[in-house]
Amino acid sequence: MTKSTKKTEQKANTIIRSLIDSIECADGHIEENDKNISWDGHIDFYNGVVDKKENYEFKVDIQIKGRTIYTKKSKTKSNFDLDVSDLKNYLIVDGTLLIVVEFKNESDEYYVFYCDLLPYNITKYLKSIENVETNKIRIELRQLKNAEALEEICRNFNINRSIQKRMNINELLNNHMTVDSKSINNFSFWKKDYTKFKPEDLIGSYQYIYTMDDNNHPIGVKYSMITSLEKQYKCPITNVEKTIEYSDVTHTIDTSNDIYTFGKAFTVNETTRMFGINICGTLNERIKQLDFVESILKNGKFLVGDKPFEFNGDLKDLERYNKLKEQLKIFRNILNKHNITKDIKLDEWEDKDFDEFNIWMNAIENGLKIKLDSESGMMGIKKIQDIKLSIIALKDSDGYFKVDSIWNNEEYKRYKFTHTIDDKDVETNNLFLSLYTDVYFADDINIKEMEKVICDCKFNDDECILLNSQLLNTLVAFDQCGDKKLLDYAMFISEILEKYSDEKTKDIYYLNRCQILKRKNELSDAELERIIDIRNTTDRDDIAISCNALLDNKEEIKIMLNKLETETINILKSFPISKYIFD
Repeated sequence: MTKSTKKTEQKANTIIRSLIDSIECADGHIEENDKNISWDGHIDFYNGVVDKKENYEFKVDIQIKGRTIYTKKSKTKSNFDLDVSDLKNYLIVDGTLLIVVEFKNESDEYYVFYCDLLPYNITKYLKSIENVETNKIRIELRQLKNAEALEEICRNFNINRSIQKRMNINELLNNHMTVDSKSINNFSFWKKDYTKFKPEDLIGSYQYIYTMDDNNHPIGVKYSMITSLEKQYKCPITNVEKTIEYSDVTHTIDTSNDIYTFGKAFTVNETTRMFGINICGTLNERIKQLDFVESILKNGKFLVGDKPFEFNGDLKDLERYNKLKEQLKIFRNILNKHNITKDIKLDEWEDKDFDEFNIWMNAIENGLKIKLDSESGMMGIKKIQDIKLSIIALKDSDGYFKVDSIWNNEEYKRYKFTHTIDDKDVETNNLFLSLYTDVYFADDINIKEMEKVICDCKFNDDECILLNSQLLNTLVAFDQCGDKKLLDYAMFISEILEKYSDEKTKDIYYLNRCQILKRKNELSDAELERIIDIRNTTDRDDIAISCNALLDNKEEIKIMLNKLETETINILKSFPISKYIFD
């Protein structure tokens, strides 16, 4: 005989009352044959005993459903077809806890399921049926095991309700979680006894994860299971000799593995007691990793703090790893020889990149000519992945190119350059007076070499103009890459030029020096006074505007620019002082 729906509902209410009564700081209000619109009552929670009004904290509205299940179903999850009108009513009160008690085959055996229907869930459910005519919507349920779990569910319900009620519908629907300078991801949760809580206890739990803006306002939310947990591990890992140390240790726990990762290349799986090696990262990181591998293969272990981790590696692998290390060290030595000290991102390199690098290095170091798709000589940058080589390539009579490096070469006078200055041709065999701005971005730049060469030279008036041009090129390069060594080099050139200055050039050289100081934020009052004096005595509009730019006189600049011809303005834009004129 089938039991009545009314009796089933009453039994469900009795079971939930019993759960609530088992929570010391909760007081349930569930009515028999409740005729409320969409609710069967609520649960009041207190901070302490329920007898004192001052202990009251919050309430959770609940709807309880009871039903009989005749088919075999999961004990951990279920679903329930809820009236859409109920769901809309729940949104009005910022959420409701739906509890469903399922009785198995009209027996006394039962399971309790729930869904914390908060604004986020409700909005998602209503969105899913936006273009569908239906009075019911299927709600996913998860098992509610005991009274302790019910208290935890209700208290977390209250935490998340207080956050979600502050969000508009667009924010609730924004589950594209991002992390940037203006937002952070976080979640909050309640546990009965934090002294017994371990972070790994969160694995397998469902949490509302929020994106917060810099004003701590929630702008996005996602509901998902915590499948793994990662945290920094403070205990360092070293080789037996303690000459190689890794402190970037992370500890990741998921449902099936307990893994420590360090040095990017190494993993220790405590679950399987397996040690993994995957050589990767930058050039220097890889060499360090291979030194570590050599040590642990020879010693058969490494240290986690002071605790040894035994490693039964095959010594046959040692030769293979050492061969790779030797190749990488040769590569690094070549880079160092050419003054390239940056750490190369080898994860981005492919075999073809190494082949191309070797071709150019053979051309530079061994005079091996190469074929280029060019009709004339060239001076500039050759980019191979994250390496930028400075090169001069001259076409030979056989159609192939002979290649030199701009820097790290003793014969700096090996070429003759012709420049046009004031409609006359000026020749110089000083390579460092003929560089273009882009070559200052090269990784093999050698500023000490340039300083030594310039110190040893004597310059005529035309070469001083070229040297001043290099100062300006250096400033342009600095403005693009921010390398402070370029500012120091520009200041060095300025000090050399000061020795060659005359009545015609002294103000120009001085203002260029002040450009450097302004970029360093080191302009003194005395220097500002001289800039004012130059502005007030010059008869050149471009110099007067430059002075006002160094003085940050924006209004005067604007007035003066309005009086200039377009051609003059375009000339000003080509100089590095334009940074302060037009910005």
